[in-house]
Amino acid sequence: MAQIEDITKNARRQFEEDISATIDWPGQDDSTAKEYSAYDKKVRTQIVHTADGLTGGVEGIGEGLGLTGNSIQRTQNDIIDMMNNSSNTGKH
Repeated sequence: MAQIEDITKNARRQFEEDISATIDWPGQDDSTAKEYSAYDKKVRTQIVHTADGLTGGVEGIGEGLGLTGNSIQRTQNDIIDMMNNSSNTGKH
């Protein structure tokens, strides 16, 4: 699960690095820039927010799976301890 979290975080970082190279594609001060720059910025921001949400979701799933796994392990250990204690006292 940690690998999936890392992949998600790295994909977001890589997107930001890659997209920064295209920031001037709509232009800087001509009519095309005026027409598309605000929209371009809005779309980039939305994509980053979506990536943040996905990353948070993946991290949440990983944390939940870890907590569930720990709970299962504790239950298994408790049962094994009870079985061992029961077999030592002769109470089956």
